[in-house]
Amino acid sequence: YKFKCSIPKFISAINLKKSNVSITLGKSYSLLKSVTPDDADKSKIIWTSDNENVVKVSSNGILKAVGCGNATITAKSTDDTSITVTANITVKAKKKQNLPYAKRKMTDGLKSVQNPK
Repeated sequence: YKFKCSIPKFISAINLKKSNVSITLGKSYSLLKSVTPDDADKSKIIWTSDNENVVKVSSNGILKAVGCGNATITAKSTDDTSITVTANITVKAKKKQNLPYAKRKMTDGLKSVQNPK
């Protein structure tokens, strides 16, 4: 008989794409770049937001900008709670789009109305 025994690989580092992120209201952003070692279990990371009125974070590090303002996202390994990283998130309002100027008169398309005498 052969038995396979796999030893779990514990996270020794959490690597984020950026530590300061600016995103637009309503947009999403994936914060996690990698873990060390590469084959460690990423589900062993606990993600939290200190301001869920601004940014919500999923269990796999996907941010969702839900309000304007600032928040700090923390990623902590459950294998070793000393392995913790944070990112500062700023959520800004959507930019206003410039609408093309209508070159029509206000009365275009309206029928003229005459007052009966």
